[in-house]
Amino acid sequence: MEVRVLWTNEAVRGCDLRGFAAAVVDCLRATTTVTTALGAGARDVVPVATVEEARAFDPSYLRAGEQQIVPIPGFDFGNSPLAMTPEAVRGRGIVLVTTNGSKAVRWTADAGADPIVAFAMVNASGAAAQLARVARLCIICSGTRGEFALDDACCAGALIERLARRVGERELQLDDAARAAHQLYLGGGVGLIPLSQAAANLREHGYDADLAFCAREDVTEAVPLWDGRALRLA
Repeated sequence: MEVRVLWTNEAVRGCDLRGFAAAVVDCLRATTTVTTALGAGARDVVPVATVEEARAFDPSYLRAGEQQIVPIPGFDFGNSPLAMTPEAVRGRGIVLVTTNGSKAVRWTADAGADPIVAFAMVNASGAAAQLARVARLCIICSGTRGEFALDDACCAGALIERLARRVGERELQLDDAARAAHQLYLGGGVGLIPLSQAAANLREHGYDADLAFCAREDVTEAVPLWDGRALRLA
């Protein structure tokens, strides 16, 4: 299996990922929130790139999102996975816009990757199971405001480690970025996530509970899969 890693959502813009499967991560917090929502029974989650798109979307959908961590006025939710309870989301569709993660999913789809899964620490093993048979994989880290994000790189490494356990490390052909992500995870594990700038930003805004929630490994088997329009349970 050939494995590549891109460090930011901006890096995927203009890429040609036809022939690749893709795994998109925004650990703090978008892909954790999507995974939690679908695991709690949401029908689907539609990631969009702008607040205007979210406001103009089908009014039967719940609206969730943030810009620079701050919840968007008039939306049903911010970007907290803790808000995605069965009572709040079961059977409902959600449209989601975030500073980094929702763009990463849409731009990855625009690049032609297929299939596309969303993952985070909370479902890394489930994502590895979903992807274990693909021939070529690109892991897209959403990054933080166009820059490298330690939390996403750690998650990329966690996925690579789980793939290595499933298919054998010798079967993985890692580019330098993938090898670096893998070594980061092997060296620091999930303990790297609280050290990231994204984690510091969450603490500054009072989202310590969200940070603790996101920094857990393999607590759900839910895997969001892009169907050409929305993310649904694989």
